[in-house]
Amino acid sequence: MATAPTRPSRRSRIWFALIGLTLLLLVCVAPVTIGAAMGRGPVSITIAPPDPDSAMVHHHWVSAMLSGDEPAALELLAEPDPARRQQRVRSYLSRTDALIRLTAAGGLLGPYLERFELLGSVTGEHERQRTGLSEVYFARGSLCYATRMEAIEGTWRVIEWASAGNACARFLEKSLPGAPPGREAGAEIAAVHTTWANAMFSGDVAAAAPLVAEAGAEERQHRAQFYAELTAAVVGGGAERFGPRQGYEILKPFPQNARHQVGYARAVYERGQLCFRADLHYREGQWLVNRWSLVIPEACVA
Repeated sequence: MATAPTRPSRRSRIWFALIGLTLLLLVCVAPVTIGAAMGRGPVSITIAPPDPDSAMVHHHWVSAMLSGDEPAALELLAEPDPARRQQRVRSYLSRTDALIRLTAAGGLLGPYLERFELLGSVTGEHERQRTGLSEVYFARGSLCYATRMEAIEGTWRVIEWASAGNACARFLEKSLPGAPPGREAGAEIAAVHTTWANAMFSGDVAAAAPLVAEAGAEERQHRAQFYAELTAAVVGGGAERFGPRQGYEILKPFPQNARHQVGYARAVYERGQLCFRADLHYREGQWLVNRWSLVIPEACVA
């Protein structure tokens, strides 16, 4: 007997409306926030030269923000007053956690993958300042964050942390070599992703190596070998958890931005699945694999 659809409760409707409104406000506020984080006026993307010390501080700070590690963040924030420093760190942690939770609950970007990537840094107002850009990944998108840093008495310290709107996409556009992809390049991405995933699941290093985003042939070969061996070990171990393997499926890639596409592939078992993610960048006229990693199974059904 068919039943009439149940209308969501008034409380549920209000809750989802609040989520949508909050996300909309966050998107609208992002350009203002990044302006505050990277200096007043229009945002200028000038890539800073590599600096291992600032990169380390950048990494530790983002890790602390995403893991809720207040003591680690307190050590990195450049605020002389202890009470003020603790207040600011707790505010940053609270806002970061709230944005991640609301983004995941909104469903537009899918579940939170609990991973991030440091893209690099842009120059500040003077040589002792720089702003690190990082992406926090969800199944079908990301949040961009800016970590503004300054060298104080020879030591890099964080002076501000904020959401950064589309600055990560702009940074990637400027940092990757070659012109941006044209319309014809869109058809290539599915073929590259399919070739790569087939090579990973079959252990065909020769087919995978030319698709690796590394400078030299030897480096590409080593990275492809590493990914193939890792995939074989993970897929083989999956049978112990989920039963006999049934095969694998390659899912259609989607755009993260103009220069960054994401493709998923899953190994299917009798009682579950493993999900692999390929991050592909457009470099010198072709799509190449920048990273291949195991992610949460929910990412392949988001």
